[in-house]
Amino acid sequence: MAWAPTIGRVFGITVQVHILFLIFVAIELLRAASGGGHVFWWHFRYLVMLFGLVFLHELGHCFGARRTGGTADNVLMWPLGGLAYVAPPHRPTAHLITAISGPMVNVLLAALAAAVLVTLTGSIDVLPLNPFIFSLPLSPALWSLLETPWLLWVVQFFYLNFSLAAFNLCMPVYPLDGGQVLQSILWHRMSYVRSMRIATAVGMVGAVVFGCIGLFTRNFLLLGIAIFGYITCQQQRRNIASEDGYSFGSLEESSRSSPPAQKRSWLTGRWARKQKAIAAEEAEVDRILAKVRNQGMASLTRKEKKILAQATRRQQEREEERQRRA
Repeated sequence: MAWAPTIGRVFGITVQVHILFLIFVAIELLRAASGGGHVFWWHFRYLVMLFGLVFLHELGHCFGARRTGGTADNVLMWPLGGLAYVAPPHRPTAHLITAISGPMVNVLLAALAAAVLVTLTGSIDVLPLNPFIFSLPLSPALWSLLETPWLLWVVQFFYLNFSLAAFNLCMPVYPLDGGQVLQSILWHRMSYVRSMRIATAVGMVGAVVFGCIGLFTRNFLLLGIAIFGYITCQQQRRNIASEDGYSFGSLEESSRSSPPAQKRSWLTGRWARKQKAIAAEEAEVDRILAKVRNQGMASLTRKEKKILAQATRRQQEREEERQRRA
């Protein structure tokens, strides 16, 4: 991806940073520089912390997908946050675990920071609990910490984690975590397609509501996320309506066909990566099956047996999903 250079690999996951994110950071730092050196370095440390916490959030999704037997191969950092390219097994529990794993990272980190702050200050009033301000609100309790700068950074650490968790879960806008959690819960009670239709309908309504809030409060980050969510929900509904088989997080369904040309967007890159992974997996399964025919099951290594078992389970899940839709 020419617009998103790779900056490294972590736990086998390629990490990319979109050029627009770098431009966003540069603009923010230039604005901060006008306030003097102290403001610049405070803002710089804030952006580094935010980048790190969003990245850990996305790693949570990746580990959640892998934990359920799925795959995770890429994380993209861009101005509206992070995107983890994951493919959990095509069943509701796996998707729910994958969706909830990201916010749970921030919940655990926020709880750790809260415990430190309450223990050291003896007051819960130092914890800012409004996740929709997008800046650290200095309450009277926080003013008392100005003489202890490192404690203010612990407060900031808590606030960013709390905001990331609450913001993602409180916005039922697909493909944000709240929207994916809603879709996974619905999927337990109905077919995948119907659950996706309901989740994306709720997401479009939610996107309009949050977009209006962002517009009237001049919160352009919230507005941008709302627009992104609305467009994504709309695209997903079109994909379902055309029955092209392309769906977020579904490795199996995405193998049926390619996305129509008129739908090519940032999603196409994700689809292409999935197709490459699917082709590699199918080739590996074919090789293992040929080995079984020629040498028997006893000849398989532990890794080969695991791959074959996962492929068999996914085939069973596809059959179960077809029966639900019938």
